[in-house]
Amino acid sequence: MVPSRERVTVKIYGNRRLYRPALGRYVTLDELIALAHDGAEITVQDAQSGADVTQSILFRSPTEH
Repeated sequence: MVPSRERVTVKIYGNRRLYRPALGRYVTLDELIALAHDGAEITVQDAQSGADVTQSILFRSPTEH
């Protein structure tokens, strides 16, 4: 049996802040990367359009954050 993976949904706003509704707080890119390394399924949505921007956020160059 494969353990279920935690699903994490995050919204990104125009000011580039990442908000995790389930926790009711803003999170850092480092926190998201740590969750992904621990096996969580991360989804990052543009707060205004609802578009999936996960890849562009999680695969940013380390110099950008």
